[in-house]
Amino acid sequence: MAQLSKFGVPGGEMPVLMPKLGYRFRVKFLGFAGEAVPALGTLTSQVVSVGRPSLTTESTTIDVYNSKIKLAGKSTWQDINLVVRDDISNTVARVISAQMGRQMDHAGQSTATAGTNYKFGIVIQTLDGGNDNVQVIDTWSLSGCWLTTVNFNEMNYSTSEAVTIAIGISYDNADYHIGDMPESSLPGLLGDIGGGPGLRALSAGDTATNPN
Repeated sequence: MAQLSKFGVPGGEMPVLMPKLGYRFRVKFLGFAGEAVPALGTLTSQVVSVGRPSLTTESTTIDVYNSKIKLAGKSTWQDINLVVRDDISNTVARVISAQMGRQMDHAGQSTATAGTNYKFGIVIQTLDGGNDNVQVIDTWSLSGCWLTTVNFNEMNYSTSEAVTIAIGISYDNADYHIGDMPESSLPGLLGDIGGGPGLRALSAGDTATNPN
């Protein structure tokens, strides 16, 4: 009988490490809709799927005598997609509509004076599978977020699926943290442009935050 210790790659670490599982996660919203609607915990529980950050860096070319030199240029964080279930109490639709209204009053044809008036923060956390004593494996914090697309999708007699809302989200910066990160320590808490190192580890005094 094969031993589990043999599973891996010769010359590499054996056995293979446990991977993170794509269905063990949660998404938290900071300053979404100005937090005027007390429903952000419900929004967290209604998430179906979310994209993780992706960074693209432009290339700058310098022509020299017999060759070319390539340097890193400006970087851009690519938009992510979020899908949530549209509940029968209209809680999710109401809070999304409130955020849309912060960005632009379509009926009154007026917009916010500055980005800080409508931008929000998002926290995407990988979880260990626990419940009462859940542990956070890692945390992505996205700052300067705003809605680029909102698709309320369709109704369809031929399916039994839950109705969902698909959202496109643009953001200014993303930071990666090992483990949990107290909300008070997150960069870009309410939509400001985040800063600091791209990799943050928990300090001894950090404690887990409430999932809602």
